[in-house]
Amino acid sequence: MSIVEEKAKSILINLESSITNLDSIEQLVDTIPDDVRFVLLGESTHGTHEFYKIRSDMTKLLIKKRNFKTILVEGDWPCFYKINKYITSEKSSDNTAIEAMDGIKKYPLWMWRNNIISELIEWLQDFNLKLHKDQDSIRMLGLDCYSLIQSKKWLIAFLKLVDKDYAKVIKQKLSFLKYYKNENEYGKDITQGELRQHANDIQQLYQKILSEIQWDKMDTYLKRCDELGIDKFAAISAEQCCEVIVNADEYYRKLYLEPPGSNASWNTRDQHMTMTIMRLQDQLQKISKTKKEQKIIVWAHNSHVKDAMATSGGSQSFDENNAWNLGQMVRSMFGKDKVKIFGFHTYTGTVTASSKWNEPCKKFELKKAINESCENYFHKVAVLNNMKQFFINTNKIKGNFFTTPRMQRYVGVNYRPDNELRSHYEKGKIGEQYDVIVFVDETTALKELDTGIWKR
Repeated sequence: MSIVEEKAKSILINLESSITNLDSIEQLVDTIPDDVRFVLLGESTHGTHEFYKIRSDMTKLLIKKRNFKTILVEGDWPCFYKINKYITSEKSSDNTAIEAMDGIKKYPLWMWRNNIISELIEWLQDFNLKLHKDQDSIRMLGLDCYSLIQSKKWLIAFLKLVDKDYAKVIKQKLSFLKYYKNENEYGKDITQGELRQHANDIQQLYQKILSEIQWDKMDTYLKRCDELGIDKFAAISAEQCCEVIVNADEYYRKLYLEPPGSNASWNTRDQHMTMTIMRLQDQLQKISKTKKEQKIIVWAHNSHVKDAMATSGGSQSFDENNAWNLGQMVRSMFGKDKVKIFGFHTYTGTVTASSKWNEPCKKFELKKAINESCENYFHKVAVLNNMKQFFINTNKIKGNFFTTPRMQRYVGVNYRPDNELRSHYEKGKIGEQYDVIVFVDETTALKELDTGIWKR
């Protein structure tokens, strides 16, 4: 036996002692101590049915048995505010989950417009209807900062209800945004076009509006919501829309100005996600009927929820333009013992994605994981043990497999099988990135809700 073969055999023996066959969702939830406040559920692709299903089932169990109250997803705030109104039955005009999801109109539609999310939304609404009036409703909200234009529209609509004079002022000051069909047009113009000469003034304007609402008007708006019979969460949403506007502006500027290989725009997104978690935990407790600290579930890609400190591009500072991310910052801010990170991985199967940004989705055959990857070793040990799926609690493992940097696959909304290694792999210490690794050997593609058939 060669040295390479002996090494591979040793790794498999090490792995074999670490894996547990995944028979039930309870097994995964049982790895989470009672005092954990944040559960981060990842995915190595944005288009895998099994990942969505497991995360949905885990979410339900965490709500029923562990008193988790808030679900934050890698989606836009205004879209999920509409969904949240349906879930909480707070004067929603929607009669079904499908209607509540109508606000999701932007690429990539399949990420959230799919049957698993639709079913989860209906389950959440039904769960909330059965709650006692003294209990807090479950909320499902968006965590991302792409939606500058939609957030501006939502903000003005809210201000018209609670502060008509200020609504007129803000509508006039932000009137230049009506000339842009989408944020990409805005980003190009403010970095390369006529709007560029006003870029600094616009940035200051956004900050000023945020500051005024955050510090001068929030208490008044909360009182006005009570007077008008509006859910006080709407005032919190107004502040969040301002945060989205500020951070979306920064994100799109960096997106169009950063050189190849830069992490500047990425770091802006993940910092926004992290600060949203911090802010909502505090604000939701203030309006809570029980005044208890919120326990939060996060759905996002592995690239966001992993601890970036355990990857080749991670760092504790921005000095060398390295990547920060949500998982790293949440662990740092709240303490590793209060956070549980789940990474989801697969070896092969099919996946929903698109060839390029803003193109229709289709079903791809997912290439088998490369030989030197974690997923390839997971596949081998799954075959040896006749397992289709398993999990690994990294807090209870031995051996250096989990602390040695190894390749892992990351597929976002675009899949490039012709350039797999460069586009979809990164080295990391998988045992330090995640508290629990969930592996499904062969996965199936997620189906977009609208069609029921694959777009070609």
